[in-house]
Amino acid sequence: MNKCCIHILSFYDDSNSIIRTSLVASWDLFVCLLHYEVVIDEESVAAGDPFQMEISFKNGNNETVISANHVVNLSIVDAANLTEISGNLQFVSINLQNGQRALTQTCTAVGMIRIKLEDEIGTAAAYSDPLEVLAGSVAAINIESEKTEIRALEDVSLTVSLMDKADNPVANKEVKFSIISGTGVLSDTSKISDDNGQVAVEFTAGRVTETNMVRASVD
Repeated sequence: MNKCCIHILSFYDDSNSIIRTSLVASWDLFVCLLHYEVVIDEESVAAGDPFQMEISFKNGNNETVISANHVVNLSIVDAANLTEISGNLQFVSINLQNGQRALTQTCTAVGMIRIKLEDEIGTAAAYSDPLEVLAGSVAAINIESEKTEIRALEDVSLTVSLMDKADNPVANKEVKFSIISGTGVLSDTSKISDDNGQVAVEFTAGRVTETNMVRASVD
């Protein structure tokens, strides 16, 4: 798209060198101003939830280049320093259609991000406005124990992890604990998950041989 013939200017003779120079500069500027515009319909969204993107390929007059049907690659970058970060987009590569493309996108990375646009025809990379991606609601609760068998009156640590549907940790969520069978006791009946989406409690076994079942739940 960016490679256009400029030899039409050779029809001017040396007496028009000033005009010729001016035309060359204007043509180069026009070519260099081919660019992308990307609009996202949200300022914040939960990880894994859909949002709308509109991508346009425009020329120096800010007109959509309707002949553009090339491939555009999408990636996630940090909103502040523009470095790539881990996470997944539903669409990482799209074809423009008459210089435009609208799509429903999802992102699993949590934090302030931008979506980077690149192509293989030499256009400068473009970036969306910042998008805040938040951890979604709790989709999974996992309980892990250091041991599965302990002696009477022995203590063991239990760790609960809260994850959203995109496998991101869910922080600042109250987890409630209860023993639904057995005579053991817990150090806490509720705690708030940390930045890693985790909560730890101590379980103390009773005096008899038995199976204890511990429940962790969130509202």
